[in-house]
Amino acid sequence: MVNLVLLSFCIVLAIGTAQAECIIDDDEEYAVLGALLFPNTPDIPEGVGTDQREAYLGLASVEVRLDGFHGSSYSIVDETIPSEAAKKDQPPAKGDDQEHRQACKISGDKLLAHVPPGRHVTLLSAEAIRRTFAGLGKGGGWEAFRQMHPLAGGITYLSRPAFNRERTEAVVESRHQADYHMGVGYRVHLVKSPKTGMWVLKGARMTRIS
Repeated sequence: MVNLVLLSFCIVLAIGTAQAECIIDDDEEYAVLGALLFPNTPDIPEGVGTDQREAYLGLASVEVRLDGFHGSSYSIVDETIPSEAAKKDQPPAKGDDQEHRQACKISGDKLLAHVPPGRHVTLLSAEAIRRTFAGLGKGGGWEAFRQMHPLAGGITYLSRPAFNRERTEAVVESRHQADYHMGVGYRVHLVKSPKTGMWVLKGARMTRIS
């Protein structure tokens, strides 16, 4: 019985250690996350004249509108959320099926490399966020959070992107929470422009609201 308990403890410890050591290293994933937060300009189809360009881009921005997102700054938790739902929409790239099931750390330096000038991203410690909201009851967690982060408009959570096999399309789960009853989540579809190589928003589906 003692051996069984010790074995169970070692398994749990090993899983926790493996997750803690998982850090996203693929620059393409950061390019996708950056494009979700700060959308790139979509390609202009042939036949759209110069005088129609502004109207086309305005319509494109309305078609994929993520309420709560697309501001000039974000406070992002440095640990990804599971992307199970995203995996149902797009098959993952060969060899990384299991990687997208587990929580991984986000590298601040790699993400900041995809943040446009004049925009800001702050990474929040996932452990610190869990401690802030643990056992404080309704309202207490957010009051403590705002005391520690007075300039933050809320907390943003991101999953790892799930790619198709050609890595020309990606799906990301995203959530933004500003209070206990002020939150929204989306499943966002992005495509890689064949002209510029930049990731652009293709569509989004609301997955949660509070």
